[in-house]
Amino acid sequence: MAVEIKNVKKVFSINKDEIEVLRDINLEIKDNEIISIVGASGCGKSTLLKLLIGLDEASEGQITVDGKSPFETDSTEIGMIFQEARLFPWKTVEKNIEFGIENKSLTKGEKKELVSHYIELVGLQGFEKALPNQLSGGMKQRVSIARTLINKPKILLLDEPFGALDAFTKINLQNEMLNIWEKEKTTMIIVTHDIDEAIYLGSRVVVMSPKPGVIQNTFDIQIPRPRNRTSDDFDYYRKNIYKEFFGENKENIEYII
Repeated sequence: MAVEIKNVKKVFSINKDEIEVLRDINLEIKDNEIISIVGASGCGKSTLLKLLIGLDEASEGQITVDGKSPFETDSTEIGMIFQEARLFPWKTVEKNIEFGIENKSLTKGEKKELVSHYIELVGLQGFEKALPNQLSGGMKQRVSIARTLINKPKILLLDEPFGALDAFTKINLQNEMLNIWEKEKTTMIIVTHDIDEAIYLGSRVVVMSPKPGVIQNTFDIQIPRPRNRTSDDFDYYRKNIYKEFFGENKENIEYII
């Protein structure tokens, strides 16, 4: 499912003042592509995701998903995963995941089979009856991912999905998302502050500048998968993306890396 963003601008009215959050955003996203969007806080990354899923409307410009407005697209065709898992604390793992298909006209057996498939897909076998307070942060996020994927969305929007997790859990879930991407053939758009994460996951990395958010540069990540974070190729992209934020100040770049 392809996405096209043309000349998009977003303005918020705050205390009678107009704040321009996004300006002249132009981006084409192909079927089954992974796009990583990086930028400082306040550059409009999350606002752009809200426009894509139809939670808000652009002030100017046009967004189309397979030629249709996000408001005309079936709600199950675009899924969104947030930084917080947002699970129902009184529901078990399997019931939280089943909630994603609660209103579908499926038999009890069909729902059970689907839930089992997605529990296996995210590696939560044995935890079907566990409640959220019995799970680690990474496991909760796996439940959230499964609950979103069970609707088989054609586009998956991820808003800092691993930002609250420790480094080891984050890396494991990044690998899980790539496995899911290969199996499900889902188009993914990931918003992140983590440049290494953006390079590791993305087919392209879109760098946004702050206030108002504009697309500063786009990098095609031409590194074969699976990617090695310590390779010279990976380091090449890392340094060039950091330069977009810090210019030619090598001391800053080397200190941060």
